[in-house]
Amino acid sequence: MVLIDTPEQAYLAAFDARTGKQTWKTDRTTGFLGSYSTPSLYQPKNGPTQIIVAGALELTGYQAKTGERIWWARGGTNGPAALPLVTGDHVYSLEPGGEPGPGFNEMPGKYDANKDGKLEIATEMTGTKLNDEIYRRIFRGVDRNDGNGDGILTLAEWDKSWDPANRGGGLVRTRLGGKGDVSSTHVGWKQPKSQPYVTVPLLVDGVLYVLRNGGILATYEAETGKPIRQERLKEATGEYYASPVAAGGKVYFASKDGKITVVKPAAASWETIASADLDEQIIATPAIAGNRLYVRTENTLYCFANL
Repeated sequence: MVLIDTPEQAYLAAFDARTGKQTWKTDRTTGFLGSYSTPSLYQPKNGPTQIIVAGALELTGYQAKTGERIWWARGGTNGPAALPLVTGDHVYSLEPGGEPGPGFNEMPGKYDANKDGKLEIATEMTGTKLNDEIYRRIFRGVDRNDGNGDGILTLAEWDKSWDPANRGGGLVRTRLGGKGDVSSTHVGWKQPKSQPYVTVPLLVDGVLYVLRNGGILATYEAETGKPIRQERLKEATGEYYASPVAAGGKVYFASKDGKITVVKPAAASWETIASADLDEQIIATPAIAGNRLYVRTENTLYCFANL
């Protein structure tokens, strides 16, 4: 399965693992920012397996065998990076709450050489720096997907690309099993503020554990979205790219700086019970197999036993 979500093009494609032959391809909704999220799988009690994609502007369910777009929900995602967490018949999507996008004059307008309020991409964007090429790709995508594709980016096309009336983001619980547009029927709750971009939420005993940069750990009731507690992991306050994992009645957090924090989960009364500094950068999420925890740092693979 290959997911492509960029401002210029977006699709989901399936390939035969033995032959490499493409079995189907489905075009997807594009958004200004694209997305970086990995798809998840959902197996309904009655029905075929679904592929759940948290993508630009839309959370979507596809039939795994055919690529059919079964259902979609807008207003929950904008440009996510975190994998959607599927548990039971619900999915939790997560990214920072959507903020108003930059105005036309803040971004495309800087390249509007003749100051006519329009950007002629081919003739006014002639720079050769890396940022120039990145912006060219973004502006071409906006013109094609939200405009008329004439190579001229206007204020109306720019504003449309940001969908200002339906900003996504936040921690969102969506009920699975629907068909068609479920934006107003299956979204249970949404916590839009103070959410991380990369790390995935962790569900333990009906409580969601959400960790953002600075080592700030927040817990929420999974059923209602009600905040329970928020506190900083005092010995690991840096950035986080690795998502939390749980085993043996403990939750493990790994910071980019290489600090491992072990927490005993308990809704409002969780507590840190151990910590260690591996002295190397950690980006990858730790893996659990049996009674072993595997942690990959920048130069070393660690295995911890007897969880």
